[in-house]
Amino acid sequence: MTGTKIRKTVAATALAAIGAIALLTGCGGNESPAGGSPSNQATIAGVAPSSTKPSASASEPKTAPDAATIAKALQAASVGHIKSLWTYTEDTDPNNLIGRPGGYTSATFAYDNRVPDCKAKPDSMCGAQVEQFANETDAKRRLDYIAGIYKAAPILGTEYLTVEGSTLLRVTGELKPSVNRAYVTAFKAALSK
Repeated sequence: MTGTKIRKTVAATALAAIGAIALLTGCGGNESPAGGSPSNQATIAGVAPSSTKPSASASEPKTAPDAATIAKALQAASVGHIKSLWTYTEDTDPNNLIGRPGGYTSATFAYDNRVPDCKAKPDSMCGAQVEQFANETDAKRRLDYIAGIYKAAPILGTEYLTVEGSTLLRVTGELKPSVNRAYVTAFKAALSK
């Protein structure tokens, strides 16, 4: 392959990765990925999903805590590894989903200092993010959307995704599966209170 063809191939690959990153960070969760199917948990990187409990029945209405409350519970359970939390507003949400149809009603990012080469900044690849939706359907749609992006563009990395009712937990795949399991345990405990 000539130098020009190599440069064009590298440039095309880079543009595809940048486009996929833009989709992941800047697009809403209203679209389902092609071939996506509803699930309570998607696991990217070959980790077996944990079991999920069914949401409360209509005869037992229960309001889930907001994303910030859940993130604080994750922080308390992290034994000092979650150093800071960022709760997004409609002005700071990088995905522009807060308050929009199909979007989340609240979202909080938790920076985990066990992620290598990360600065303490809100970036889903540097810890965990809790996204609270108006209903379970929107939460599952967002899970399927994110899982579809990672499946289509593995160069972007990995993420553990867990839905419980109307709440989505996103944990970077940079963390070990055992750390994800600890996040999921704390997440479920926060939702059961």
